[in-house]
Amino acid sequence: MSLQKMMGYSLPLFHGRGIFQYKIGLLPNRHPINTYVGEPIEVPKLAPELITSQLIDEYHTKYMDALTHLFDTHKAKHGDDYSKPPPLPNWSSIAAKSSHKAVVETDSTRSYNVPLVRSNLSLSPLSVDTAYSLRWIVITSIHYPTKTVNKLSKLNNWALVLVADVSTPKDWSHPNCVFLSIESQRRLLLEIHDTIPYRHYGRKTIGYLYAIRHGAKIIYETDDDNELISGIEQQVLGFQEISTSNKAYFLPATSQEMNSFDSKPFFDAAVFGKSSSVNTTNNLTMEEQITVNPYHYFGQPNIWPRGYPLRLVGDNISNSISLSTVRPLIQQGLANGDPDLDTIFRLTQSDRHNRIDIRFQEKPPNAVSHGLFVPFNSQNTLFHYDAFWALWLPITTTFRVCDIWRGYFVQRLLWELTPKATLTFHSPSVLHKRNGYYKSLYKCDRIEYLWLWETSRIETRLIAATQWSAAM
Repeated sequence: MSLQKMMGYSLPLFHGRGIFQYKIGLLPNRHPINTYVGEPIEVPKLAPELITSQLIDEYHTKYMDALTHLFDTHKAKHGDDYSKPPPLPNWSSIAAKSSHKAVVETDSTRSYNVPLVRSNLSLSPLSVDTAYSLRWIVITSIHYPTKTVNKLSKLNNWALVLVADVSTPKDWSHPNCVFLSIESQRRLLLEIHDTIPYRHYGRKTIGYLYAIRHGAKIIYETDDDNELISGIEQQVLGFQEISTSNKAYFLPATSQEMNSFDSKPFFDAAVFGKSSSVNTTNNLTMEEQITVNPYHYFGQPNIWPRGYPLRLVGDNISNSISLSTVRPLIQQGLANGDPDLDTIFRLTQSDRHNRIDIRFQEKPPNAVSHGLFVPFNSQNTLFHYDAFWALWLPITTTFRVCDIWRGYFVQRLLWELTPKATLTFHSPSVLHKRNGYYKSLYKCDRIEYLWLWETSRIETRLIAATQWSAAM
């Protein structure tokens, strides 16, 4: 201290190696220097008058791209901790001390979604490197923590991970939550990181992989404006993955009457009366049932979800539903308030000056039969462990429909499993109050979304999907 006061600064202590020994001395310690040489860049020999600034910029860009590629190829072998994936903790020792316990023995006894002990929630944000849970909630947001996030973070035996995008506040933080910043996402060194574009909903896929790496046996995905309704654990999240007591009403995949408008409109005789002179010639045709509107089953036949073929709007749901035992690998909960609705409905059937407030009926779970497609989203959806293969979001579509196309492809793959392994729909478990995100749908520049739900596009692809085989 006296030396520091005298000189005005503190002297650093350092040590190195000696000339004939390596334990102590003043010479620098030896460290390997690794040199990598990339592929040569061919540069033509030109006369000075032919060398332009544009040409210089072109080859300078080529050089920088090649240098960046060379660095990215070998950086994981060397460098500091930011170029290496963080070491994973010993999950078994953490789980033994944690209250996030579950029975994990054989497939016949697995019951991941049964909380055995109520946990003490963390009062601080969770560490990206050491967070662990058997149950993860995955969201993405461009806002600071909302009321929904606050409620989700207080669920016992659950942990939440928020996947940041470029518009997410960089200082986002909340108790019992992992903030997966853009830098943290890079540190995971996932092969898909550079493939998924920014400002795309598909970046949620990084959150899925993070949750799986950090102990997940159940993953629940939602949005930051889905307010929980009391009883969510019993209503949706409490549905057993493997249990003989799971009961749901199956919607069968059978031929049914479908509206046909090839020649003239079909007029219901019940509307005009039996004595009406209006031509009521039966203009219905029998078609193979491809998809069904799940909202009809829950008491809302006049609205339809994103991804539902417009030609089928208004068709009746089959009455031949049957109660059966199911094994729900994916569970879609509905949303009261402003649910997931097709853009056409919003533009033509809703009042843009007033908030949509739709209430679904409380009904038993509804299962989707193999051979039938039902659009489901990523806004209130639970995936069990054996359906983690379905946790991906395509990036070649616009981000507003990527979850819908995922849902259709995933359902086709479910057909290859046992008949009881299925997708189930459940009564509302959240109240959806949109963040003002869809107000722009009423602007002219959003009319571009109308082409997305062109009937021929949806139905053609669904018909093609029914023809897939396991050999493919």
